[in-house]
Amino acid sequence: IKGLKRIDIDLELISSLLEQNPALLSEAIQTKLKAILYNEDAYEITKQFFRGKQINKDNYLEFVDSLNIDNETKKMFKNLEVKNYIGIAPSLVDMVINEIDNYFLSNPN
Repeated sequence: IKGLKRIDIDLELISSLLEQNPALLSEAIQTKLKAILYNEDAYEITKQFFRGKQINKDNYLEFVDSLNIDNETKKMFKNLEVKNYIGIAPSLVDMVINEIDNYFLSNPN
């Protein structure tokens, strides 16, 4: 733990790297597309665009515009920011905390 105190986190660099990688939003887009495109494969749609390509903000916005979805959802996709997207992390944390609580309740020593 002492070594961790010597680590400096470059928040500016991290923020810059996140903003340069809108492909990190593919999970959010795929999840929402699954909910609204019942007969189309959201995974295939996002995979075709994101896989193996260098994605930047401009071609990300072009992709969103090309989707056959309502304008409100397009606006939501355009306003997503990598630095604020946390996906299902809160529910995963809750699940882990619950598992830890259950472990200690059943193993009091």
